[in-house]
Amino acid sequence: MKNFIYIISAILLLTIVGCAQNIGSGKKLADELKIDYPENGFISALPASKWEESMIIGNGTFGALVRGNPNSEIITLSHERLFLPEYPPTAAPDLGSNMDKIRELTLQGKGEEAAELAVQLGVEAGIEDLIWTDPLVPACQIEMQTLDDENVIEYARSVNYETGESIAPWTTEKGLYPTRVTLQVS
Repeated sequence: MKNFIYIISAILLLTIVGCAQNIGSGKKLADELKIDYPENGFISALPASKWEESMIIGNGTFGALVRGNPNSEIITLSHERLFLPEYPPTAAPDLGSNMDKIRELTLQGKGEEAAELAVQLGVEAGIEDLIWTDPLVPACQIEMQTLDDENVIEYARSVNYETGESIAPWTTEKGLYPTRVTLQVS
């Protein structure tokens, strides 16, 4: 139950204050690599080493995991209907009417109290334990290798949650290589 409280706290904190940018000199690096510094998103100086660290983008129907690896990019595409129906649906707790209280507690450094309130609201909605989501089945995976294996000099990756765009530019002695991934439905 305690792990559940910490998970809820983390989710609420991300919801309330947005995702923190996680490189110290991020603004300078973003300028050098021509990345628009996202107000709601993140910039990292490290590529994903495994799929769980991928940049997540999507439009509510289609989604993608973008690893952002220079010279060896992997993009996994998915669709909202590609979940294995393994768990029964549950009612959602009414967090909206309590969001002001949850924000107030979180911003006062009382994250555990905020999480306990969210858990209590879940219990009132009939949620007794951790709820697992149905497993996602990827639609396909795109793997791209560059033909020129030059040493990377500077690198960053970024997600802008407002535009749904990921970018992972890097520089070598030959110049700047910007890679962008967006999902558009026509």
